[in-house]
Amino acid sequence: MSQSPWPELVASGLITLVIATLGLVIRSIVKGDLVPRSVLTDEKERADKWEAAWRVSEARIDALEGRLTALNEGTELNTQLLSSLVERARR
Repeated sequence: MSQSPWPELVASGLITLVIATLGLVIRSIVKGDLVPRSVLTDEKERADKWEAAWRVSEARIDALEGRLTALNEGTELNTQLLSSLVERARR
């Protein structure tokens, strides 16, 4: 009497189903289909706000750096002026 191939077919079918399901889950994770679109939109808006704040901060830093450079140049000029006055007073 020959054995029935049904148990082997069912087992291989179940394994194929598990592998296919796992593949679909991995594909969905990679593509981002498991996350609602609203969450992605919210995160993008949040990132855009942080980027805008960073740009404002960088602009303020650049402006402050310009002011400090001007103050430094003024200080150097005052130092040279005072040094020349001291030398002239010594003569």
